[in-house]
Amino acid sequence: MAWAIVALVPVVLLVAAVVSTQMPTALLLIGGGAFAAAVAVLVWRMPHHRDPDDHDPGAVV
Repeated sequence: MAWAIVALVPVVLLVAAVVSTQMPTALLLIGGGAFAAAVAVLVWRMPHHRDPDDHDPGAVV
């Protein structure tokens, strides 16, 4: 759900700007708050440390 919010809120705001519709201020605040909360959830759920048994240096090209 957080990924959907992070992807869709900017698209909705961009479409509203292109179409030049007046969006209510409350709707903009709710959209901005939902976007910030979704980004915070995604960052919070990221792994904070690597597995101690993982000695892989990363991508090998």
